[in-house]
Amino acid sequence: MSLLLLALATADGATLAEYMDAAAANNPRGALARSAADTASADALAAGSALLPTVRVSAAWTYNQYDAIALLPDPTGGPPEEIVIIPREQRQAVVTGRVPIYDGAALATWQASRDGTEAARQDERATLQNLRFEVARAWYAAVAAQEVVAAADRARAAAEENLRYLSLREAAGAATPLSVQRAELEVANAEQVRVDALRTSANARRALATASGLPEPETLPVTPADLAPPPDEATVL
Repeated sequence: MSLLLLALATADGATLAEYMDAAAANNPRGALARSAADTASADALAAGSALLPTVRVSAAWTYNQYDAIALLPDPTGGPPEEIVIIPREQRQAVVTGRVPIYDGAALATWQASRDGTEAARQDERATLQNLRFEVARAWYAAVAAQEVVAAADRARAAAEENLRYLSLREAAGAATPLSVQRAELEVANAEQVRVDALRTSANARRALATASGLPEPETLPVTPADLAPPPDEATVL
């Protein structure tokens, strides 16, 4: 539920850090790495349990229809003596304790399991770090493609304005039809560049959504470049 709310809240206008966190939480590769690390940790605990003291308790209750009785004759000629061989009810309890002093095989298995757990945790951290890098690359590719689309829009607008201007000049006899046709070709070229930029932007946003697990963003925030003036040479020296 929390992942769904995160996806809905950060579908548009999300920052790069939010996309990275979403990738670490939503990407299947991250889930597989966490599952492998948890499994290795459970295996280490199971291996370590062989080194701990154990106590086993068992109980049994048997109920027979009759007592199993044997009659022993009396040597003096008296009545025979009844001896119960198996009583009607039998109760039994067994308590077994085990205290390992030194179990080399179990100790080696436990140490190997601990090393495997640490390796799995390192793999998990490496996987999450790689996911963050992939999201960062996809993010900057999407932002760059978005800016290319904006530049293509401006170029097309400039080409259309130039065509309008030359058309007016042609109507006034101050421009040739060839210049108008050249302007029309520039408008067509600008439109083609814009279509290519839109396709590239869509692919970049789709790659970002796939890597992060969030919906495809409509727009991405753009951080303006730092255009601060360079420091004065005297202050640097």
